[in-house]
Amino acid sequence: MANNKLSWAELRKLVAQMAGASEQEVGMFLNALVDAIIIGLKADQQVKLKGIGTFALKPMAARKSVNIATGEEFTIDEYNKLTFILYAYLVYILLISV
Repeated sequence: MANNKLSWAELRKLVAQMAGASEQEVGMFLNALVDAIIIGLKADQQVKLKGIGTFALKPMAARKSVNIATGEEFTIDEYNKLTFILYAYLVYILLISV
């Protein structure tokens, strides 16, 4: 794990080792999981994974900003921001293990 970031390949390898499965099987599962989350977000604006957390799309209003290089003002259009809220028990486990 370089720079405290877990790459997709590292995640696939770690889960495969922990589950006793092949990296190919885990890769297919992870891809299917991401696809299912995307489908759920498009349909309902949020996806709850019991015991893990909630992915949600948060609407962000249009706003004005300034190009720091030129000083020119411009508008950032409204968009949906992806958020993830970790299940409270996992937060607790992470905090007591530090």
